[in-house]
Amino acid sequence: MSRNSSVGPTSYNFTIDDSSPVWTYLPYSDGSPNGGWQTWFSTSGFNQQDGQEAVGDSRHITTSPGASIAMMFHGTAVYLYGNTTCPYDVVLDSQTISMQTPGTGEELLYSRTGLSSGKHFINLTARPGKGTHPLFFDYAIITDVVRGANASLVPLQIDNQNNTTLVYSGKWVTLHAPQIPNRASPKPYMETSTFSSSVSMAFNQAFAVAVNGPRNEGSSLYNVSLDGVETQYNASTWWLIGDTVLYYKSGLDPNKTHTLNITHEGNVGSAFSLNDITLYTTNSSTSTVPSNPANTTMSFPSGSHKDVGTTVGPVVAAFVILFGVIACALLIYRARNERKKKARKAGLIPGSILPFPPSRTPTMPSVQVSTVTTDVTSRTETSSLFVGTPSTLFFTNEKFHPSPSMPPPPTYVEFSAL
Repeated sequence: MSRNSSVGPTSYNFTIDDSSPVWTYLPYSDGSPNGGWQTWFSTSGFNQQDGQEAVGDSRHITTSPGASIAMMFHGTAVYLYGNTTCPYDVVLDSQTISMQTPGTGEELLYSRTGLSSGKHFINLTARPGKGTHPLFFDYAIITDVVRGANASLVPLQIDNQNNTTLVYSGKWVTLHAPQIPNRASPKPYMETSTFSSSVSMAFNQAFAVAVNGPRNEGSSLYNVSLDGVETQYNASTWWLIGDTVLYYKSGLDPNKTHTLNITHEGNVGSAFSLNDITLYTTNSSTSTVPSNPANTTMSFPSGSHKDVGTTVGPVVAAFVILFGVIACALLIYRARNERKKKARKAGLIPGSILPFPPSRTPTMPSVQVSTVTTDVTSRTETSSLFVGTPSTLFFTNEKFHPSPSMPPPPTYVEFSAL
């Protein structure tokens, strides 16, 4: 990590890959490029099997007029990287910019600096015409500032097994898979398939927070609430992606205590998985993460399901305990009932969730090369892995140019979460 030695606000960059559900893809994120977006990985190629392991750098591809990506962010600059020879529109806040083709091999689709430090909205819409080439989207770099002389950000990672800091509610299980977060350094991760199960934490002295986790065929909707402001995301995919950014928020007040809560909101058969949470703080102070109250007991043996609760404390009288239990049960029931009512009104329980990948029958041949078994004490999951070379189905007479590393401005502190 480098730093800006000048006195004043320090700029820093955060990379958000195209594989992150922070992006909203319309009309869908993972299907045929003729009607929406299709995901491609530099080693795995196109998807040939549900749950196929994602290997290599990813791109989202579209040949559909009107297909778009969008994101809310906090920052002072934004850079969009990709590749295309077709026209496209970019909307930044309320301003629309019509972009002509940057030319084959160009990687910077759009950039804007000098934004006011605050919330912004960006949207990119593809405008391919008949016979034009696809649009490839790769990643974005968001620039923000740390107010303070010679301030430098450092990451503080909270592992999913940190039961002192993280408060799990509902049913969760510790799982192991060789692809999560990556094959070079696999680690345990937490997963829940129970509607409204959640994980939360309180923290301060941080300027930004990021949540990372895997995405898989069974991933679905989840809500992230930061200081009471709730946003819903869709992690559905045809792939097994070992690690990506599930949530990112900068521009936090380091002098405030913030509360982060993540809730699984998917329908039956879906799941939410967590790898870690990272706080970005300054090297001049240590970020304080309040631990669970002393009267909270939690245990997470590997592979077993957990019902997370709290001990009430010393028994004063039986009727006091009974009253407390009934009151808590009523509050939990009311909160879950309200969530379910909202979900049913939105058509989420039961039924499909849009914009999920459309159902499709694979027509491309696949070659099985290995079988990986995930051993868990309470269950065993077996999945077949397929690999293949990039197909030319959607690239007739088109040479695809993989994106090289594009360094941000040299005076910026840079950290990436891909």
